[in-house]
Amino acid sequence: MGESIQDLSADKPGKILVVGITNAGKTTMARRISSILGLPYIELDELFWGPNWTQKTTELFRDLFQDAASDGRWVACGNYYGRLHDLTWKQADMIVFLDLPKHTTLFRLFRRTLGRIIRRHTLWHGNRETFRSTFFDKDSLLLWWLKVQRSEPGKTLARIGTAPQARVVRLRSTREVEAFLKELAGEKVRG
Repeated sequence: MGESIQDLSADKPGKILVVGITNAGKTTMARRISSILGLPYIELDELFWGPNWTQKTTELFRDLFQDAASDGRWVACGNYYGRLHDLTWKQADMIVFLDLPKHTTLFRLFRRTLGRIIRRHTLWHGNRETFRSTFFDKDSLLLWWLKVQRSEPGKTLARIGTAPQARVVRLRSTREVEAFLKELAGEKVRG
């Protein structure tokens, strides 16, 4: 884990999965990788969530992913191990694990979510985050973060172990994220 992607320009991957805990930056990272490598971008949350925050069935979710990934090249963001592990984790030739510090992801949760609430930002299929649903509902984003922030890194490492075909890049800071992206783009990283 945490290995460099040295000489990747000669062997650029075609299926990349970006994983990590809530607010680690998976979506932003996947979009940037997609742009750098010219690979199609797939946001798993967009495929999974329907209007009014309804969850799609596993069968429909899998079908939607397979349609989105039909050309065999992709950058996907999101964990969804229980529903898509054979299509994403076990097919990826690279897994980027954003294992950022807890204080970073908690700060991002507040900044991003409050920004979306204030601007009334619409997510997939007309969904919006609200102050109540983020902080006070029994299924709130904050409670979800509190629940998974301790256990998820260990679970992710175990899941990575089920994907021996994938090159794994584990990034533990925003500095490492930026260095990785520069290296991926073929730029020299200043030491």
